[in-house]
Amino acid sequence: MEWIRYIYTHRDVRPRMAELADAVRLPIDETTFELPSVVNSATREYLRCPAPRNRYASQLGHVLRILEIYHNVEKVLTNKEGPVRAIAIAPLRVQLESWYASLPDYLQFHEENLEAQVTMFETSPDDPKIHVWDREFEELWGFKVVIVAQQWRQSQAQARQDKARTEEQHWQQQQAPCREALGSECNSNSLTCYHSSSATVRLQALPQRDWQDDDPRELLRTSVSTPSTNGASSSP
Repeated sequence: MEWIRYIYTHRDVRPRMAELADAVRLPIDETTFELPSVVNSATREYLRCPAPRNRYASQLGHVLRILEIYHNVEKVLTNKEGPVRAIAIAPLRVQLESWYASLPDYLQFHEENLEAQVTMFETSPDDPKIHVWDREFEELWGFKVVIVAQQWRQSQAQARQDKARTEEQHWQQQQAPCREALGSECNSNSLTCYHSSSATVRLQALPQRDWQDDDPRELLRTSVSTPSTNGASSSP
């Protein structure tokens, strides 16, 4: 668990942990996990020593070794750059290849072993606890994954709604001074809201036509008129 934690924090392991990795023997499997049970066994395996390629090799030891390599890789990728990173990664690549070469045949990943493991896990009548554990594991973690995914979707939808509401409020706050200024100006002098002076310029709606070849002055004369005092329009 310490290595898993250090993988994500990119920190060095504690010195005491490194000392124990060199001094404490590894258990063979879950049935002989207690260390006193393997004191007199013929196989003596330690984490930092090469793993034996036989059926007595500790599967937990293989997991711990790859976790340590993974931790070192993450630490190098996070803390080093450029040529220094390439130099530091090279020995880790050698360690990874050595770890893979140390795996016994039944632990190496290929289709034959995968099919054998899946078949044994699904159909083995020897230990019914495996089926109970499998079912409870799927129910527990499957349910948690569904809940987390649903909560994430809800949080994303709520975030979008909050963002849209904030933008709408911000836009309304920006438009409020403009509306207030326009309202006060119209209330102070209602005539100026509709007529700028006694000689208001009115634009007359003209039929659609092509003005490309017309004289601009003639266009102004025909489209703009000034109201006279008696209400009749006269051309300038």
